[in-house]
Amino acid sequence: MIDDSRFHEIAGILAEIPGVQRSIDQLQRYKEQLQARVEELRSEGQHGGKRQGAGRPTTKKRADNISVKTGRPVTDPFWAHMSAKERSEEMRRRQAKGRAKQLANEQAEAPKLRPGQTTNHPRNPDHPGHAAWIEKMTAIQKARYAALSPRQRKEQAAKMLAGRQAQMARVNGQAGAQP
Repeated sequence: MIDDSRFHEIAGILAEIPGVQRSIDQLQRYKEQLQARVEELRSEGQHGGKRQGAGRPTTKKRADNISVKTGRPVTDPFWAHMSAKERSEEMRRRQAKGRAKQLANEQAEAPKLRPGQTTNHPRNPDHPGHAAWIEKMTAIQKARYAALSPRQRKEQAAKMLAGRQAQMARVNGQAGAQP
């Protein structure tokens, strides 16, 4: 039987394998593209620097919104009609807007507290109302337990005992042991 820590490690490694294989496949395809480009360049050198059919006009027409860098269609031709100055101004505007939003988020993260109010919860021992909270919760738990039938009380006790035994088994190094 494999213990819990080894099981999770094995499961994690097995989960990574498909992604690694996909990366390997992509790199192989990229390598093949590079090799094809090298062959293309070598063949151009053998034909006096001209590709075969270089003088013929292309039959395909390129769309106006094709990216020069990637050769793919531009999904948002927003920047295409702008001058360099306009693009620069737009980026400054966006950066200013982002800074303002970040500042607003930082200010919003600080909780709005009234004077004398604390973010500490009464369940924490250092809270001033901790003792009163314990008394209140004890009363609630006692009322809840009193409302249980004898059968439900036995079931609850069995669950608590099973949980304690499982915790002790983990503490004593018997990972995966069942009560």
